[in-house]
Amino acid sequence: MPLLVYVYSPFHSVIQKLNLWRLKLLWDWHLNEAQFLENAKRAVVLVTKLVSEQSEQRLKKCTTPMGYKMLLDDMGKLHMPNAQDLTKRLLRFEKHHIRRTILLKVQQLSHYQHKFAYVDIIFLACRRANDFKSLSEVEEMSQLIKRLIRKGKPTVVSCPVVLAEFFVRFRRDYSIAPTDRTGKWLISTYKIIKLDMVNYN
Repeated sequence: MPLLVYVYSPFHSVIQKLNLWRLKLLWDWHLNEAQFLENAKRAVVLVTKLVSEQSEQRLKKCTTPMGYKMLLDDMGKLHMPNAQDLTKRLLRFEKHHIRRTILLKVQQLSHYQHKFAYVDIIFLACRRANDFKSLSEVEEMSQLIKRLIRKGKPTVVSCPVVLAEFFVRFRRDYSIAPTDRTGKWLISTYKIIKLDMVNYN
């Protein structure tokens, strides 16, 4: 479990839920917390897949300009020809693999003629290394784990759990009418906080 689950008190969680309600009352009456968090899960799964596949053009459609620039920089580091390039291939998650969604912060900021809303969320994802539909994917993950072990990744089980923590900041400009490219929730920050294999028994 991420340390943030224990660090952030129930009082902090209540405050952020109230901030989300404030956003709903003042700027977006149709905002639904449960639906927003479900869509956030889909978004982080999609972006994680695009990062793993290095699909730059598709990433550009769901991120802010600054978020896109940060992702390109991170992708360059993630796809360096070393052991980290093997590790990034562990980034294979579906929506049901997102085990925890932690609402960290909700902000409303006015800047000149713009009204920005920011929502910071921590996602915890875990997936067993043999939790794939096709045998080819299971075999591919098995070979990947063996290669990572040879490069110094310690593990004692054949099918460990792939654990990942993500920090994602969503941004929306409420001063612009929603279109295909503007006035919608976009990702302005995406960070892989942790990506590792842990033993499972």
